[in-house]
Amino acid sequence: MAILTVALGVGANTAIFSVVKAVLLNQLPYRQPDRLVMLAQLDADSIQPSTVDFTTTYDLRNRNHSFEHLSLFRGWSSTLVEQDSPELINGLRVNYDFLRHAGL
Repeated sequence: MAILTVALGVGANTAIFSVVKAVLLNQLPYRQPDRLVMLAQLDADSIQPSTVDFTTTYDLRNRNHSFEHLSLFRGWSSTLVEQDSPELINGLRVNYDFLRHAGL
């Protein structure tokens, strides 16, 4: 019983550390991740910031004098139905040159 308890504890700790390391401790896969900035805009009707839309991003790019590059991303989801089995797909909508400047 003691060996089983130790094995379960070690397994649980390994699994939790693997998730924490992947999400919190690894560096972002971008060149100079310490220079990344995320912008959002406030809506007058809500206290929650919202993502910047494509037209605002275009305007920011044209008037930009501070940032090396601006890219847009926003969350996206859709439902794929195949053989009567729906599956939720999550992803990102990005502008056309997002990956070129991501350093991936």
